[in-house]
Amino acid sequence: MEKDFSSALPEEIRQSSKLLENGEWVIPSKHVEKAIDAATKHNIAVLGVEVFRVLTDGLACQEYSGYEFRNDTNWKAFVDLNNREATNYFRSNRFGFGFEYVLTTTSEQEFNSLKIKNG
Repeated sequence: MEKDFSSALPEEIRQSSKLLENGEWVIPSKHVEKAIDAATKHNIAVLGVEVFRVLTDGLACQEYSGYEFRNDTNWKAFVDLNNREATNYFRSNRFGFGFEYVLTTTSEQEFNSLKIKNG
């Protein structure tokens, strides 16, 4: 679900982030709000935020958001609700050195393709 988000991320963020095999980006804290803003600008919803401790041999999940909104009909409102909550979660859960963030995202097209696949 992350393909559209990858295209929306500014080059500066892509250069300082790591792309995981599943297509999600591990983003340094200094770029998280800018990444959420880029998602919002491109009508991409941030469905969740995960905080990871960076280890020498990988990542360890430290904490994750727990918000959830239903998409009834208005995609823009759905994006705004999710992304506002993602920003609030990030601002309330800033970890120090050695922590990075993963934003789980979806565009409207990606979201609708999941609904079709899952019935």
